[in-house]
Amino acid sequence: MLQSTKLVLFTALFLVIGSNQLMAKLIGPSVRNNSRYTSPSPSTSISTSTTTSTTPTPSTTRRTTTSTTPIPSTTRRTTTSTTTTTTEAPNAYNHPKFHLATEKLNWFGAIGYCLERNWKLIVLDSEAIRKEFESFLTKYQLRKLPFWTAGNQLGDMKTWRWGLDGPKLGYTYWAKGQPDNYKNKQHCLKLFANSLQWDDDYCERAINFVCLKN
Repeated sequence: MLQSTKLVLFTALFLVIGSNQLMAKLIGPSVRNNSRYTSPSPSTSISTSTTTSTTPTPSTTRRTTTSTTPIPSTTRRTTTSTTTTTTEAPNAYNHPKFHLATEKLNWFGAIGYCLERNWKLIVLDSEAIRKEFESFLTKYQLRKLPFWTAGNQLGDMKTWRWGLDGPKLGYTYWAKGQPDNYKNKQHCLKLFANSLQWDDDYCERAINFVCLKN
């Protein structure tokens, strides 16, 4: 009787153990064991975050280049000479010795115009220069115009000189009856039109003039 009971118990225990093993094979590993396969590895997570944070992203400002080479402007290409030279005013006739101004001025304005250019108002202190000047006027058909010369008596109102403080007139070519100092107001020397003889006239009168370059 006792042996029969033991045999029944062993048979039941075998059946229970066998059924558990069979169930394990059918349903696979438990949820606890599967958790290690579904959870992300800590090393993988660290590696991913490190790669993302340490990779520098180039900005657009770094790719933008600024040239340091100066761009020449039009003002830099324009050169200005610092050497003092004679200013060549507009002149209808390019002559190496005589400069005919294209404007009419009084005697004082004519003196200043020539001096500003390091020249002087025409001086006819010899027959040679007078004839050379007359040839210039004849060549360019200018004899029909009156012209100022540097002659004047403004210093003491009686002594004729070349320029304001120049030498006295030695050589002269006055027209007949000149100088007459009409109304005691004619103190500057001009050339008559056509004949080109000398005449005294009002210094305030605006007429043509010629500068002597040398």
